[in-house]
Amino acid sequence: MERKPKNLISILLLTVGVIFILVAGSIFVTTAWKYLPVLVKQMALLVVSAGMFGGSFLISKNGKLGWISTTLFHLGNAFIGFFVIAVLGGFVDEKVQDNMFRVFAASCAMAIPIVIKLLVKKQVFDFVTLIMLTNIAFVSGCAALEENLRTYMYLLTGLELAMALLDYNNQKANTFDKSFRLCVGVVHLIQTSYYFLLAFLYNLPDDGGAVSTLFMAVVVAVTGVAWVTRKALAIRVWNSIASFLLVPTAVFDLFHVIGYTGSNSVIWLLVIIIEAVIMIWLARGEMIGLLVAIAVVIPYGQLLCYWLDAWEGLFGGMEENWSATYYPYSIVLGLAFAALYVVRYGNVESTWKESKMLKFAGVQLIAGCMMWIASKMPEAWTMVFFLLIALDIFMVGVLFKNKEVKQVFNTIALPAFIVAMMLQPFVEIPDAYAVEWNCFLIAIGIVLFRSIWYDKKETFSIIYFVLTCVLLGVVLLSDLVSGGIGNVLILGLTGIAMLIIASIKNNKKYVVASSVTLILLVLYLTREFWLSIAWWVYLFVAGVVLVILAIKKAKEA
Repeated sequence: MERKPKNLISILLLTVGVIFILVAGSIFVTTAWKYLPVLVKQMALLVVSAGMFGGSFLISKNGKLGWISTTLFHLGNAFIGFFVIAVLGGFVDEKVQDNMFRVFAASCAMAIPIVIKLLVKKQVFDFVTLIMLTNIAFVSGCAALEENLRTYMYLLTGLELAMALLDYNNQKANTFDKSFRLCVGVVHLIQTSYYFLLAFLYNLPDDGGAVSTLFMAVVVAVTGVAWVTRKALAIRVWNSIASFLLVPTAVFDLFHVIGYTGSNSVIWLLVIIIEAVIMIWLARGEMIGLLVAIAVVIPYGQLLCYWLDAWEGLFGGMEENWSATYYPYSIVLGLAFAALYVVRYGNVESTWKESKMLKFAGVQLIAGCMMWIASKMPEAWTMVFFLLIALDIFMVGVLFKNKEVKQVFNTIALPAFIVAMMLQPFVEIPDAYAVEWNCFLIAIGIVLFRSIWYDKKETFSIIYFVLTCVLLGVVLLSDLVSGGIGNVLILGLTGIAMLIIASIKNNKKYVVASSVTLILLVLYLTREFWLSIAWWVYLFVAGVVLVILAIKKAKEA
């Protein structure tokens, strides 16, 4: 019971002593330094640093004094920084650029022992110290070279991506313990939040403020979730989001540094390519999921921009912007999913037949082709919109293993697909045949509906039959009201084809439906003949029919 107070007193004494040593060293460097010979300055600092490192090494053999060993190590490392500053001539008044270069050199020198120690003993405090020194080196280096804030942000981007790779390596090789993994995630959160805060403040007066604000909103939301849950998966997802969000800002920063003044479409295409390369390289599950989400959202964003441009001319005119480089985004993502499949699975036949990744690749390639068509044919916009909805709903169904769930999502996607086909701009359908064309597409939808629910034919047979009768009735009424010879010919050939197929398959319901349709159609075609017959002839026929029925009933009695 007495050891805890003693340990607490020792920690407090050591802490106060370390503070005193650092303050004394700082005062010594800034005041009395100029009165000492140069060699004495340098040797004094080097001796102190070596003594601290030596004491840390000796004490580290005693497991109970590990925290003292760590303290001495970092003190010795601090004096390495002082030594480097001394070798470079110390701080110079009113020469900020020279002073920043000395800080940069000192930070780099201090990082070397930290890296060596991290390779031997992976400790949380050393990792945090290394990140802090890296940030100091970035700031002081940019100030020394008179670079702007964007260059510093670009360097921070590289640091964030390096941390994402560190997390990936840990997940693959399991090289770090749980506390270190948590530290990597938390430091990544703090570092990225700090990064986006700088991006927001820097872009606030410019046109890029809205984008930075959006990034900041995402940072705050996801950081909060990851911080509260403190689960490895949450932190990994955040790392992936951070990596993906960093890439656009990094690319825009780079183009700003090199003075690029061309179209932003080229920059965004490069962003998508880099995102795809990161996904393929790391092959992390949550990164793949995020890129799938990005792939789904991008076409709708492009179509929305096109619609706004067509409506209000917000982006300077459709012809100038819409036909630029929008559609390659989806094509690049489709190729990326295909490449990722090859990287992960190779050419295993049983795998590619069931691969969701290849389905995603196919959907994105189709989306890219559709976007290209929309860029060349403005009238194809609505068709592309509904087709994308159908494809995305279909892909949601692919994600489920349950067969009934897949069938439900395929059924939901079917109407969007039919509407897309109705809105196609490639074949111009005359107004006189619009009803037949739309009913034909709905008939194809019925066939697809039957193929989706192939295992429940008996259950849904009445639905198929009712829908078929409704279609026949719509076309027949259209022909009776305003149909021409062409319309009647289409319905007649359709009815004959249905009658023949139904007879071959012995389907009585469809035989009756097609027969009734043909009879009504024939009566309509010969209406002038029937109207020319005197009314008493129909009265006579009705009487004969009644007599025959009476005789039949008498025989049955």
